[in-house]
Amino acid sequence: MKEGETLEDFILRWNMRFGSLVFAAKETPVTKRPTNIEVRFAPNIYQDFLTDENWFELVRKIADKSHSLLYVTTDETLFKVGILEMVVASQSKEYKDVYIIEALEWIGREFFPYVSIA
Repeated sequence: MKEGETLEDFILRWNMRFGSLVFAAKETPVTKRPTNIEVRFAPNIYQDFLTDENWFELVRKIADKSHSLLYVTTDETLFKVGILEMVVASQSKEYKDVYIIEALEWIGREFFPYVSIA
């Protein structure tokens, strides 16, 4: 993460660099804060990694990694086909883009075993 980087800038930079795992954010008009974050990844690359155990680890840790601002809303079935969706507590007084960016970086760099460069 670059200092002062917005969530939108982070997602653009990440998606241009990594093709096997990408992020998207849906924002609320006016506030420009995200309401949903989506992650799409190539399930064939991570096939051996997409287990129920890893799914539960992700669900347990994502709230902590995001300072209780991100919550997973998809189930294991969608996870196993390359879809992960989360809602954002963006109206929280604790909200900061940096917390969401740190959580997304954790997903992309530490949770998944490797990310291939596009």
